[in-house]
Amino acid sequence: MCEDNVRLFKRFGVPGFLLALVVSLAVTLHAGPVRNPSHPRARLPQQRISNGAGNRDKNEHINGNFAGAVFIQHCNRWLFKNVIATNYNGDGFSFQVCDDVQFRDCKAINNSDLGFHPGSGSQRPVFRNCAAHGNSQGIFFCWSVSDGLVENCILLENTRYGVSIGHRDTDNIIRRCRIERNGEVGILFRNEDNEFRCGHRNQIEDCVVRDTFENCPVHIQDLRPKND
Repeated sequence: MCEDNVRLFKRFGVPGFLLALVVSLAVTLHAGPVRNPSHPRARLPQQRISNGAGNRDKNEHINGNFAGAVFIQHCNRWLFKNVIATNYNGDGFSFQVCDDVQFRDCKAINNSDLGFHPGSGSQRPVFRNCAAHGNSQGIFFCWSVSDGLVENCILLENTRYGVSIGHRDTDNIIRRCRIERNGEVGILFRNEDNEFRCGHRNQIEDCVVRDTFENCPVHIQDLRPKND
């Protein structure tokens, strides 16, 4: 079983980046290809990935663009259900250039970087009933992430931001979420080099955003070009 392989790697202290590769392999071997998740005959991977702690204090930091406790790249129409990524020295969940990826009832807890990292060029990501607690940021929308949905999620006590939106992240919806007690800002709209590269048409609906330590629930940074 792939889960047994993950546990074996942990037991012998394999560096974090190799563990991330093993976890990614476990997903690939268990799940197989997935069609459109809305199709009644679609095959949706729902297997558990080993949920053990990532032992971040004993492993080198790794950039979430290239790895994570759970990491996929150029993979479309995947579903992660009831997966926990915790105590990893990097991102909890990172997916790069992936379309139609769904997370249901997943948790990112006490990872050193981003809880959930929808990466560059990822379209239509969906997060439902997920939680990000104690990471540096709860959900970080990277470059050109569009038409995503974050619904009924809890983004709590992350050291910097609950949600960060910026570089060409367009037409995303944050709905019915609790975003509380984050270190700097509850929801951040990032400044970019010019108007074209800013995030546009993003909606915040029926959310509770409160008790940030710097008393800034929502921050829309100066959207004028940085070199003005």
